[in-house]
Amino acid sequence: MLVWSGRFKREADIPAAVSFEMIDAARNKMRVKASYIMVVVTVVACIGTIISGKKAANRHESLTSINMAKKARWKEEKQQEAEDAKRP
Repeated sequence: MLVWSGRFKREADIPAAVSFEMIDAARNKMRVKASYIMVVVTVVACIGTIISGKKAANRHESLTSINMAKKARWKEEKQQEAEDAKRP
């Protein structure tokens, strides 16, 4: 963690006794780096979602049309099952 945070260049440079303050500072620096990475990943995911949504809108796809098609398919399946059950 001390190397990843940039406190030391190599593992060989780390002294045998390290103060709590140094470890705490390195831990805080790693937390900040991790939060920056999460912010970047979130922004990239949002941009990807926007692009995907715009492409779906251009294809005239929407959640409403998908759900209506699914419910129509379920209704047809239910009717088919009812017809099959009526036949002896």
